[in-house]
Amino acid sequence: MPTFNWPRRYNVVLLSTLAVFVCYIDRVNISVAIIPMAADLDWGMRTQGMVLSSFFVGYLLLQIVGGLLADRFGGKVVLGVGCFAMVFVYDSDATRCVHWSWPVARHSNINGHG
Repeated sequence: MPTFNWPRRYNVVLLSTLAVFVCYIDRVNISVAIIPMAADLDWGMRTQGMVLSSFFVGYLLLQIVGGLLADRFGGKVVLGVGCFAMVFVYDSDATRCVHWSWPVARHSNINGHG
């Protein structure tokens, strides 16, 4: 059986593509999800704006953190750990039952994109 040698740089490209794809999904989802969240939690326009702006400010700041971590440890390591942490935190039971887990999930998700 022939073996397929796949260059290691393709792993970084694949992880980067996955991270960018999930990043765009998150941006769309937060913009769509704010409508039913505001209705369920009786949020005004100001609260909705604070929630959306905190998401995007956190996104911006963690892009910088992710870049610094990538400079120190390498892009492959940061993307791999970030994607693994994102899957682990999003799939854990903590995100279903503990209210403080949402910021942890956001942090690991955005850090994986950085």
